[in-house]
Amino acid sequence: MIGKRMFKRHSICQRVVSTVLSAILAVTSFSSMGIVVGRAEEVSGGSSGSAAVNYGLMENIQDGTILHCFDWKYEDIKAELPNIAAAGFTAVQTSPAQPGGKNDPDAESGTWWWLYQPLSFHIGKNYLGTPEELQDLCTEAHKYGIKVIVDIVANHLAGDHTYIQEELKNEEYWRPYHDYKYNEKTGVDDRKDPYWKDKDSRYITTHKALGMPDIVSENAYVQQCVANYITELKSVGVDGLRWDTLKHIQVPIENCAFFTTAIEACNGMYNYGESLGDPGAGNETDNRTLMQEYTSLMSVTDDVYGNNIRKAFAAGNMPDNLLGNWINRGVSADKLVYWAESHDTWSNAEDGNGDSTNVPQSVIDRVYAVVASRNGATSLYFSRPSEKKKDYILAGVKGSTHFTSPEVAEVNIFHNTFNDRSEYLSSFGNIIYNERGTKGVVLVNASGGSVSINVPAHRMADGAYTDQVTKTQFTVQN
Repeated sequence: MIGKRMFKRHSICQRVVSTVLSAILAVTSFSSMGIVVGRAEEVSGGSSGSAAVNYGLMENIQDGTILHCFDWKYEDIKAELPNIAAAGFTAVQTSPAQPGGKNDPDAESGTWWWLYQPLSFHIGKNYLGTPEELQDLCTEAHKYGIKVIVDIVANHLAGDHTYIQEELKNEEYWRPYHDYKYNEKTGVDDRKDPYWKDKDSRYITTHKALGMPDIVSENAYVQQCVANYITELKSVGVDGLRWDTLKHIQVPIENCAFFTTAIEACNGMYNYGESLGDPGAGNETDNRTLMQEYTSLMSVTDDVYGNNIRKAFAAGNMPDNLLGNWINRGVSADKLVYWAESHDTWSNAEDGNGDSTNVPQSVIDRVYAVVASRNGATSLYFSRPSEKKKDYILAGVKGSTHFTSPEVAEVNIFHNTFNDRSEYLSSFGNIIYNERGTKGVVLVNASGGSVSINVPAHRMADGAYTDQVTKTQFTVQN
């Protein structure tokens, strides 16, 4: 039932009766999703249709949102393209296309992390499919206006060099292996090699082995091998790259031309890098300088931001930082990638108790509604695997299709509809709300439960509005 409510001169007043969701304005009840996507009725959003323009998708990946089809076969992604487009995603991200695993290209599936120990810098047949199937995916995706991002592993290859790319077996392309073990959670330092004594943290970040020998990214031949792989990806229609372990590869100001060569090979492809936490410098000034260098080359993940919101929401609390870790430190929003969870927060726990594996999907969706409502930044939505334990999660197995739900899809459509409109992000009580322009607002209940709210109005225009999740209408006046 809809009751009359209106904007007061300086506030929004309403009563919401709901088990989880607090909402806005004129609605007296909602379903318990925790998300309201309010849009003035005269503002059109995405619509179904066969042409990309009918889906309202963005031309540039950074302006839209990304669906992470983690572990999916190319053919499974291809089959879901109509639903992906209808859900408002501008891009899909695949797992690595390089050959991986135990040198068994005919295997239908295998443990997911084998794809992060690739055998070469080539498109290969792996658990996801063949080079031809990747090309078919790109061709079909482009019919819907969807871009394809491929995860690229360039910091290392498989630890066992028996089957790696023949041209890269020479020891000059690999750093000497030094055993470096440091548990950040416990603070236990188990460095067994005196080589690491007195080394600054940035040097350790770029020169230590991540469980596998570290490739010499400063080497010109290594750089050319990676550049050739990028050219190959581009030739089959890939639109963008996600750089795994970004901060472990040096940048030009560190006298390393790796990314200079790589970006030149990209020739207009979209790039973003996975940078977990700071770049590893010993002080804040150097960390900011390094991040400025990385973001001059590509967009980067702000994992701290999304992870902090998720942890707060999971505990029923408000996050202590609404704007974001790197926004507050001077990085432009149009150089950032947000998420509610990632394959690392889900897949890296041996016992299945990862950072997000036991967080309800509804909480993840509320976090995503906050981050994907933002202006400038793009956001990644993670398709959850059915398994939780690290070694039980298999590449080549299709994940969740929850991305089609209205509480996800309508946030994407909102993101696209209000692209580049002004942003007013604030909170009141347990409600985080983001006004985009004067005719759209997303509200998220951080803690759940029935609430009464009095949210200070900012600039919402008079008129009729609809919550796109529940299709409940409300009005704004004065």
